[in-house]
Amino acid sequence: MKIPGKLYRGDDDRYQVRDLKATLNHSQLQTNLLRGGKGHEIFDSPIIDLIARHVDPGWAKTHFLSFSEDEDTAKRFALHCELDQVSDLIDEYQEYYENEKDWNFAIIEIDPGKISWKETELGIYEGFHEPSLLKFKEFPGVCSLMLIDVVTTAGRYPHFSNHKQVMTNALRDKEWLLLPTSKVKLNAGLIENSGIFDGYIISNITKYKK
Repeated sequence: MKIPGKLYRGDDDRYQVRDLKATLNHSQLQTNLLRGGKGHEIFDSPIIDLIARHVDPGWAKTHFLSFSEDEDTAKRFALHCELDQVSDLIDEYQEYYENEKDWNFAIIEIDPGKISWKETELGIYEGFHEPSLLKFKEFPGVCSLMLIDVVTTAGRYPHFSNHKQVMTNALRDKEWLLLPTSKVKLNAGLIENSGIFDGYIISNITKYKK
């Protein structure tokens, strides 16, 4: 399957673990990894096991950010509702145009076509781009990320115990995962994934307030 021209994420940072309102104005997104996650897991565990954990039952310290091919599905996640409730519930909100933090949720649209991708495995793509965030300009000077077609990737590994539910969720949500792989240097010289998505490919952000 080809990478879609647009992908969407609905986000309200419901439990305030990713500093969404503080970082989104700077065109960046943080993963749950930054709240006590183990950065080395992405190197120590098979990626399909981590994908499965993220999709079902959910991974509190996930390294991934979920996106959908379908904008209404993104809104469903932001509103915490069923898909057939989106059109009614979204009418209770207005678009928010200020630069303050007084908003309820955001729909983030990314344009994967802004960078070139290499398919490293079926359904898994790797891309690079010049950094827009200062921290990545300092070290190592280039941003990297992976984009994962969950349906295609999970479909290749039917052995894991929750395979059926993972496929059900991924098909329903038309789900793609974004994995920020830009490295940062930690204390004692350790180098790990940053857990931060440099929003170079963010094409639109729409904020909503009730």
